[in-house]
Amino acid sequence: MDARRYHERTRNTRESILHGRRPDLENRPSPFKEYPFETVPVPPWLERLLRYGAGMSKPPYRTYSSAGGLYPVEIYVALTDGVYHFHPGKLALRRLREIEIEEPFLMLTGILWRTAWKYDARGYRHLYWDAGTLLANLLALDSRLHVWTGFVDDEVIRLLGIDAHREATLALVSFGDGEPRLPAQRFDRARIDARPLSRSEVAFPHVFMTHENERLGSREEVEAWRIPHDPGDGRFRLEGIEEVLLARRSTRDFADEPIERDELVEILAGALAAVPADVPPVGETYLYVRAVAGLEPGKYRFRPPDEFEPVRLGNYTWQARLVCLEQDLAARAAATVFFVASLDEVIEKLGDRGYRWAQLEAGIRVGRVYLGAAARGLGATATTFYDDEVSGFFHLPLSTQPMLAAAVGKKK
Repeated sequence: MDARRYHERTRNTRESILHGRRPDLENRPSPFKEYPFETVPVPPWLERLLRYGAGMSKPPYRTYSSAGGLYPVEIYVALTDGVYHFHPGKLALRRLREIEIEEPFLMLTGILWRTAWKYDARGYRHLYWDAGTLLANLLALDSRLHVWTGFVDDEVIRLLGIDAHREATLALVSFGDGEPRLPAQRFDRARIDARPLSRSEVAFPHVFMTHENERLGSREEVEAWRIPHDPGDGRFRLEGIEEVLLARRSTRDFADEPIERDELVEILAGALAAVPADVPPVGETYLYVRAVAGLEPGKYRFRPPDEFEPVRLGNYTWQARLVCLEQDLAARAAATVFFVASLDEVIEKLGDRGYRWAQLEAGIRVGRVYLGAAARGLGATATTFYDDEVSGFFHLPLSTQPMLAAAVGKKK
């Protein structure tokens, strides 16, 4: 199945929400991957990054946003003496493979069952959304980091010993702008098994068919995938980032009070700051403004650094609530931001693998919205939506689809 067909099949509609499969609460997957190996401490130079970027804030919550608190993303650490799995609950590593690595780097994967338990096949999108909010944290903590979306998938699968029909390769992260170097030496391909996450799992072969269609199979394909570009100097930075990360939460309700235009501009400018990655940005930003001092209520397109281009002015609060799965959060937020992308343009430019990047980029942007709001004492929460209704709401071509959204406002 190609990316377009997958996206079409996993659209949220009123019917799909009403008649969707209800999760078996007794079969909820564990949020931790447990390998039967001894834990070792995280090296001191890496401890701050993993603690604040991907660790626990107030258990059971982590420092990044995850839909439904399901945390499908796993982090693996390549150190000079081997490959390790990071356990966020223990803030520790477990060594999976003893092997020589030239330079340290991180590998992110996503366990589909963790999120598909609740969200079915649409959970594949959530892998990238959650990886994006996690990456937003890491990039805010260390300006050296660089995200790599192009790599030979099978090399990573082989190195980690993961089951490629359950766990998806998502991204690599280097400490510097040099590409991560996977070990050239030969090693056993055998799978390294962890303990089961739940009593039983539902398979989603058509989802992994989509993921396999997006794979890169050789160095030549990796080089062809990458697009040279200047990411710019506007990196995302916040003072007191550790405190912000520990304080970040998804807001459950908003006060019926306006926020300032300048506050919204700062949050959006931060969210849209350069992402150090191997491909250029593909998304656009639209928002519904309900209560922002200095802006008329209405629908806008945001153009950095501070331009709100009106699409249609007026009170559209009930429609904003409707497109966000009829949730009251969108009706009470000061503004609801939608990160969208033209699937036709993305796939024409980057092929099916571009779908991964479009979703991942949106996750990074939403992660930064969370952090920008938290740094200013405001609330934020990610939200999903009825896909086609968002395009209609902003009068976009149907090929321009929402990737992810976030509501912002004063906390109640």
